[in-house]
Amino acid sequence: MPATFTLLEGDASLVGNTLTISVPGSLAITASQAGDASWNAAANVVRHVDVTVRGVIADMNGDGLPDAFEARYFADNTSADPNADDNHDLFSNRAEWLFGTSLIDRRSLPMVQFDAFEQSVSIETMIERRHVLEVSSDLTEFEAFGDSQLGTGDALNFAELPQGNGFQAFRIRVLEE
Repeated sequence: MPATFTLLEGDASLVGNTLTISVPGSLAITASQAGDASWNAAANVVRHVDVTVRGVIADMNGDGLPDAFEARYFADNTSADPNADDNHDLFSNRAEWLFGTSLIDRRSLPMVQFDAFEQSVSIETMIERRHVLEVSSDLTEFEAFGDSQLGTGDALNFAELPQGNGFQAFRIRVLEE
């Protein structure tokens, strides 16, 4: 059975399955699938998408949060504090935007996995953002280990971890554009 799509919000037009985007901003689209005598209808799925011009993200007030992100989660594009943790999940609003996680769902967290047997670290990456593995022996100073890697939205695996004597802490830093 075919899926149907409905534009809930955003400056675009949707005709059939063709979405035409007018300007950068935030879009919300619902996918629906009807049932019939043999099959139940599928649950509706809503997806929010931030549309940007490659390399350009509108941030009218210069606070580090894109206007589309602020419009989706706040009353306007100037009231959000990028350093606040509005959903109390220990990630700042800016970190939520960088990782593409939700300010509505506290369970929406970036995934980081450490495999002690394989001695590797992997993380779900942010599209077109560079990620770098950093290491520290004292949790006060971190140094980059290896080159930064470009995120694709899929998991990125850092398989060759530095070997050291004693305590080592690792973090993966998302680099500013």
